Amino acid sequence: STLRFFIPVGLALRENLSFHGEGRLKIRPIDEYFPIFEKSQIEMKYSGELPLNLHGRLKPGRYQLSGAVSSQYTTGMMLAAPILEGETEIAIVGKMESKGYIDLTIDCMEKFGVHVQRKEYERFLVGEDEQYCPTQVNVEGDFSQAAFWIVAGLIGKKNIEITGLNPKSVQGDSAILHWVTEMGGGFEWHEETLRVLPSATRGIVIDASQCPDLVPILCVLGSQSIGEMRIVNGQRLRVKESDRITATVSELSKLGANIVETDDGMIIQGNRPLKGGCEIQGWNDHRIVMAMTIAATVCNEPIIIEGYEAVEKSYPEFFNDFQKLGGIIEEINKGK
Repeated sequence: STLRFFIPVGLALRENLSFHGEGRLKIRPIDEYFPIFEKSQIEMKYSGELPLNLHGRLKPGRYQLSGAVSSQYTTGMMLAAPILEGETEIAIVGKMESKGYIDLTIDCMEKFGVHVQRKEYERFLVGEDEQYCPTQVNVEGDFSQAAFWIVAGLIGKKNIEITGLNPKSVQGDSAILHWVTEMGGGFEWHEETLRVLPSATRGIVIDASQCPDLVPILCVLGSQSIGEMRIVNGQRLRVKESDRITATVSELSKLGANIVETDDGMIIQGNRPLKGGCEIQGWNDHRIVMAMTIAATVCNEPIIIEGYEAVEKSYPEFFNDFQKLGGIIEEINKGK
């Protein structure tokens, strides 16, 4: 997401840019920007993976973006628009995915003095007089990370309290509370503290198009719920840090879950004990590692996670927090 945000923002600020990256980031798609480069007469040197070298400046005007690929492109262009010297319009072609992230972008820009005119999720306009102003903000807690502890609380034996969350957040991943409610899970708000209650949950159908980052941990919850859970419309999961459909099915299956892969998601037959006692792969994906760690709390035997370091990407303190809640971990040096 940072790469996709910085490309248009950088082009609004200067002419010569070079973007570099490591690992899977090098091959993450950025081709939605190519027509924009062409329209603004920006020269590009790119072999299909990073580095990306650009020469030119992003111009104000009207641009089209697909809504079906990723909202990150739209966010990047919206963030750049107030820096441009002129009115900028972003027209969305097709259905917008991850709408919650667009709401979050607009909410953040409003806090910094920029008004975005909009027509549903079809058209966004930033006037030529709009500009950012310094301000002071409180950064609310992250629902995409809280989701792991929410599920841990639901499938565990004691309440878990999570602080610093905004009950009225526009974060897309606050949808975790919607899905938990639909599944019969219990929680209580006490100002900005969320208390999660151990609950008997039931399987439901979950549309992953608006909350793809929640899918691995929701599958863990599904494995411990009564009945069938279906994850649908999750095609974009295949181009995350890993192919999260294949990765989630592979590793939960090793733990003993009854889960099968579909073209756009998974089907989980729940209420089945997880056995553990095996080694699983982290797939160099922070959300896979964290989801499997929470799954370990209901396994009959310990598990070994290869590549646990992937949590450094988004949640370096994850395992410390896991231990605070009573989780037991041990680092193993397997040698050569």
